[in-house]
Amino acid sequence: MSYKIKLDNFEGPFDLLFHLIEKEEMDIYNIQISEITAQYLDYIKKIDILNLEVASEFILMAAALLEIKSNMLLPKYKEAEQDNSTETEDPRTMLVLRLLEYRKYKELARELKKLENAQADIYYRNNNPQEQNNIDNLPINGLTINEILSAIDNLIDRQKQKNRRYIISKEQFSIKEKIIQIYNKLVEFNKLIFQELFSDNSCRLEIIISFLAVLQLSKAGKISLFQKRPFGDILITKRNNR
Repeated sequence: MSYKIKLDNFEGPFDLLFHLIEKEEMDIYNIQISEITAQYLDYIKKIDILNLEVASEFILMAAALLEIKSNMLLPKYKEAEQDNSTETEDPRTMLVLRLLEYRKYKELARELKKLENAQADIYYRNNNPQEQNNIDNLPINGLTINEILSAIDNLIDRQKQKNRRYIISKEQFSIKEKIIQIYNKLVEFNKLIFQELFSDNSCRLEIIISFLAVLQLSKAGKISLFQKRPFGDILITKRNNR
């Protein structure tokens, strides 16, 4: 019996590919390209896609997988593989790099969602509950959720380079405490760069919780957020509420 898979289950071709790799518990650095290509092709045959533009994205990924598969069958690659040569580039290299980048954003998005759910009990006196928005839909001066995630990820990378050890602290961070801490800084300085909220030893968890605290302040109308360019610093300014 044939069946259809809803496209809504996957955010795009990379999400589907990543799902298949995780399902088969494959090493992302050593993808079994023949097996994963066969599974991917089988999946897209069953996906019910009405939008041609979206369908073309999945088909392009399938074509890329087939090209990688065919390149890995070329004699020069086979010989290099047998000789353990590093001179011939692995046809999977670019795919692996893109999958690693995708995994990084996916994990970061999961952490943000988890922390968002954990702080659902924070309210403000002047807020109307009907006006509370989900973080994913929160308009922040034209920033998309991908730009926000990129900015956080960029900051985390900068922190890693400042402190190579980058050990995650066991300290528990409270969103409520961060909200108070950040707002008090803004009362004093009126505006801040997001990065100025941290020390060189700040861990990933503290950065994410601080960002959620900033979002809460934005939702409450206490602050405004600006970003001059993609991947640039996020400027936080205190709003003059009367």
